[in-house]
Amino acid sequence: MKSFDAVFLSASLSACAAACRLGRKGLRVLLIEKGILTAPEYTASFQAAEEQTEPAEQETRSFCQKLCERNIITEHGLVCPAIHPALCEELKSAGVTCLFRARVRGISQKEGRFLLRLVSLGVHLEVESPVFCDCTPDCLGERLLGKAPARCENRRFLSFVTTEGPKGPVHYRTLPVSGAEKGWKAAALLYERKASPPWPSKEKICGIAGRIGVLPLSERPRENRGCISMPPAYTLQQAYDAGIQTARAIEEAQYGAL
Repeated sequence: MKSFDAVFLSASLSACAAACRLGRKGLRVLLIEKGILTAPEYTASFQAAEEQTEPAEQETRSFCQKLCERNIITEHGLVCPAIHPALCEELKSAGVTCLFRARVRGISQKEGRFLLRLVSLGVHLEVESPVFCDCTPDCLGERLLGKAPARCENRRFLSFVTTEGPKGPVHYRTLPVSGAEKGWKAAALLYERKASPPWPSKEKICGIAGRIGVLPLSERPRENRGCISMPPAYTLQQAYDAGIQTARAIEEAQYGAL
């Protein structure tokens, strides 16, 4: 069994940012992802946002500067696929261990440590850590821990982005849809909704921000000791900021000043 100082479930940009910060501080960090590096984000809100926000953290500003130098962030927007190799370099230089195409089969907690049972490329693994950060959008880690809300009914929603004119503010919204409505049917419903009140006439749909997702009716549980949930973000800068802030909280709560 391998031991780590912190484990992140899902390789979102926020998780990568947090993992890199902790890795540079000398901690042993594991990043677990069932797919590939941050793929969903690049076809969702990051790509749909017409304007980027100002970074709040110095590390975010440094990361964005690197992306600007490589023409990944340009005056015309964001070249999303090109972020992948840039992030790989960050993770490698920070010494973060990454497991892609990996699935968590179970999580248990004992004496202040988390035990995760994984399958990665057909190999069964067990890892342990005092810190476990659930970065999945559907609370997978919390559900495997048995700490999900008592009411776990789900409702389906469609994510979309609207804007008020070419340089107006960008809005991120969700629209509830029934279980029978999938794909183009849900998108058609969105445009039907736009044609009827009380939709603001000045708001224009500039993109479907993601596939149909599942949203728990209940809120996520509050902090479980040692188990942290990553906050949501809608731009690259917000996501990286959230990761840095989460890493700082882990440092202060678990390891003090590093």
